[in-house]
Amino acid sequence: MATDKKANRNDPADGNVEQIREILFGGQMRDYDRRFQDLEERLQRDLERFRQDQSKRLEALEQLIRDESESAAQVHKRLDAEQRKQATIQGEQLKSTESALRGELAELAGQLEDTARQLRERLLKLGQEQADGLQQQADDFGRHLASTANELREAKVAREELAGFFSELALRLKRDFELPGE
Repeated sequence: MATDKKANRNDPADGNVEQIREILFGGQMRDYDRRFQDLEERLQRDLERFRQDQSKRLEALEQLIRDESESAAQVHKRLDAEQRKQATIQGEQLKSTESALRGELAELAGQLEDTARQLRERLLKLGQEQADGLQQQADDFGRHLASTANELREAKVAREELAGFFSELALRLKRDFELPGE
């Protein structure tokens, strides 16, 4: 079977068919190949740019969380240190003042916790929105890619039609093909 194909390839008529195929469809096939290559390269660049952008956003979000956590810890440490200093200076004479400061400190700590919780919730919500946006963009990108691939597939000549065309062309070149009414 393989030797038959090799023998047929050495046949001058096959060379002519190859030349005709190249003349008729070579430019178009190269154009399709180039288009697919360009599309793939563009999609790879877009995907890489998209990944880098999302990575930068995620890093910025992580840095914001770290900064806010550090800031909250520093505020808490400062307030705690200030409270201890006041207690040491005023001692027993300022027990009522100390009690009031502890109440305010607890309120500030509660507010700080509330603020931190709200910030965490906002950050989680923002992260979820980012993830949803990423998923939506990925879905849109996939649909666009599938649509583009379908458009390119529909523009190609079907293999069976091409085989029939070449068979008929070969028969006509050999003058073995007769049209009805000839």
